[in-house]
Amino acid sequence: RSVKSAFSGYFDGQNNELQNLKFTIFSRMRVGIFGNLTGGGIRNLQVVNSEMNTNSSTYVGMLAGGIANSLIENCHVVGGTVTGGSSVGGLIGASYDDVINCSNSASVTANHGGVGGIAGTLHGKQIRSCVNYGSITATSAPGSVGGIAGTITRGANIIGCINHGAVTGSGDATDIIGGIVGSHGYDKNNAEERTFVENCYNVGSVTVNGGVSGAMIGGKLYDEASHTAAVTNCFALQGSAARLAGDSSVGVSGGGFR
Repeated sequence: RSVKSAFSGYFDGQNNELQNLKFTIFSRMRVGIFGNLTGGGIRNLQVVNSEMNTNSSTYVGMLAGGIANSLIENCHVVGGTVTGGSSVGGLIGASYDDVINCSNSASVTANHGGVGGIAGTLHGKQIRSCVNYGSITATSAPGSVGGIAGTITRGANIIGCINHGAVTGSGDATDIIGGIVGSHGYDKNNAEERTFVENCYNVGSVTVNGGVSGAMIGGKLYDEASHTAAVTNCFALQGSAARLAGDSSVGVSGGGFR
């Protein structure tokens, strides 16, 4: 489903499954089972062994391409694949609201940046108590790739999340790769809004053949900005990456490698 108008209802799957769905959609925006979700919510749903193949589309997720003023809770993507152009996530392409207690085990691939296991990009809200098991990959530059979210901005935060999946960049020098978050950014109207990652754990490998990488956060999206991010009480598997944060824009307190 790829729509200009938004779905604004509330869907409770009552812990039922949608199985073996297959979508092939090209060069569209806000692509997902629910398309673009505004002023609604999805909860208690599993999507199993399904394919969301969208090639060059922007804002792509198995559940929704984009969400705003809409809570996603207790939803799980089990197996399958999600592919798109940019802002591609296992559940949500671009999230402007909270995603809580969700998981993904689909393989997620983006042609460009902003690709994550739960959301491709997260703006001003939070992803909390979520887990990713799927491999996360960017195939061409620039690539912001994260196990939970590719890019977080506008004071967004990731709390109590775990990544098990392999996170892989395109091999370009502009890649920004992290086990939990690829890149952090800012609202140009308020550059002081700080993003943070707290009480998270990464066991997935972080592979980059160019650019910057970290077991938690890769680094800053905008080189010209003074924006900073914080990583607090987070741990990663020894050997998953060389350091917790890929550049000096990220402050690290507590945590470490285990």
